[in-house]
Amino acid sequence: MPPLKRFFDMSVTLLAMPIWLPVMLITSFAILITSGWPIVYLSKRYVLKNTYKTVMKFRAMVKDADIIANRDTIPSAPGKMLNIVIDDTLYTPIGKFLEKAHFTELPQLLQVLSGTFTLVGNRPMPENMLVAARALYPCLEERFLIPAGITGPAQIVGRDHLTDEERLKLEITYSYICQQSYSPLLDLQLMFMTVVAPLGFYNNLSADEVLTLITRHVKSNQREEILRKVDAQLHL
Repeated sequence: MPPLKRFFDMSVTLLAMPIWLPVMLITSFAILITSGWPIVYLSKRYVLKNTYKTVMKFRAMVKDADIIANRDTIPSAPGKMLNIVIDDTLYTPIGKFLEKAHFTELPQLLQVLSGTFTLVGNRPMPENMLVAARALYPCLEERFLIPAGITGPAQIVGRDHLTDEERLKLEITYSYICQQSYSPLLDLQLMFMTVVAPLGFYNNLSADEVLTLITRHVKSNQREEILRKVDAQLHL
């Protein structure tokens, strides 16, 4: 991870702690009352190239959802290997709200402080899902060139509205930008858009519009080079 990105993560997370820590406590209590124990879902996930870590998130689905979904080899919908749509019956009623409000990943702020996560990046992936998705998308590893993040460009569009190819194009492009020309302003913009999205802002952005948004933060010659490289990875 670029040192400047790590500095950005630590500074923003610590400064915002008086806000997100009470929200975490209230959310924990709400899950306990409505859905019971456990409050937090722990899973081993691929977070960086050749790196697995135990990831924490608030439980938004029914118990044993990973067993029920059986996503070892079967995608939840054609072209949707990387997503479980928000109206799936696996989600609990409060879980749907938490997902829409982007609260499920709040425990990962603790993992940002430890260095496991970054604030803005590409989402981690369970091992069984990773194996299945790699068979369909050989370029998948490119999205893991930077540490997994709490939010990212794909979340701005909304995962329900993206095909796997659209999502991978956004995620791989962001990964390359961070490696070649990282800008804290890009992360700040994506974080702001994530926070205000539940209020009804930026709900109609397309994948192409978000791609344009993130590539504005690099010089034109770098932008063209990155997009050519991404298209080559996706065979577009």
